[in-house]
Amino acid sequence: MLQAAPPTDAYNCHGWTFTGGEKWINFPDDVERILEDNGCARVPGGGVQTGDLVIYRKSGEIKHSGIVTAVDGGGNPTQIESKWGAGGRYLHAPGDVPPGYGQPEYWRTSRPNGHLLAKMLLSQAEAWLWWLWFLMQLLQWIIWIV
Repeated sequence: MLQAAPPTDAYNCHGWTFTGGEKWINFPDDVERILEDNGCARVPGGGVQTGDLVIYRKSGEIKHSGIVTAVDGGGNPTQIESKWGAGGRYLHAPGDVPPGYGQPEYWRTSRPNGHLLAKMLLSQAEAWLWWLWFLMQLLQWIIWIV
């Protein structure tokens, strides 16, 4: 196992997998929805490619995610990059994860631009400022009419 990036609380494993480390994605249901919305399909053993996603499940619930960074000649993953909680990002073998993460399964998206989500045009702060400006404009319009 090799540390690829230092510890940070700026993003979690799902945030690394789907936003390149720009956001947190908190809930397993969100990951299920992302997989579905992005046209992801399960990849059978022996057909995994570099860049595919790895999803770890325990008792059917998504616990962890990462990106396949190396495969052998038979299409079997040999290295994953994933973020571990508030810890760092690590390059590791598929089975070298904490036991609570469960078993790996592999996914591939049919999207031409890959597994990363489209960036939001506005940050939350910018969105709140826009709404505040809009409400002030509306209030001025109402005062002008009355």
